Amino acid sequence: MDEVGETILPATKTPGAKAAHIGEFMKTIVNDCYEEDDQKIFHEGIKKLDDASDKKFGHPFMHLSPEQKHDLLVDLDNEAKKYGKERDDFNKQQNLNEKEARERGDKSFKKEKKANHYFTLMKQLTLWGYFTSKEGVTNALRFNPVPGRWEGCIDYKKGDKMFAKLG
Repeated sequence: MDEVGETILPATKTPGAKAAHIGEFMKTIVNDCYEEDDQKIFHEGIKKLDDASDKKFGHPFMHLSPEQKHDLLVDLDNEAKKYGKERDDFNKQQNLNEKEARERGDKSFKKEKKANHYFTLMKQLTLWGYFTSKEGVTNALRFNPVPGRWEGCIDYKKGDKMFAKLG
């Protein structure tokens, strides 16, 4: 998972996701905090990632070049975005159907839910883990360890880092 994270957030002028030990973060959050359905999706997603890699390049993800990893994850991100839109539309329709069933007094209606896409989970965990890690907060964001007085409006110039506060 460190390699997936590093492909999403590579080291540049700042440390990348691998330096933030994003794989350990993902493992902890998925195994300790996610519901069973999302745990299953995530764990099966690791296999699907390798399957997609084999299909596109003939090698498992770990044996790809950085460019190939990037290309594969761009494809998966596009797939996940399309799936996410379909999922949102489906879930909105289910909410409407549930509302109509309640208004009719139909207690037999069972609301269905479309699951998350595995790559969406991986990408969300990468961003969350990185930007809450010491490396992300202190190197990628403008870190102010001891904030002073409240300033509600601070000038921001294009290219400036966002602010961050630990604790």
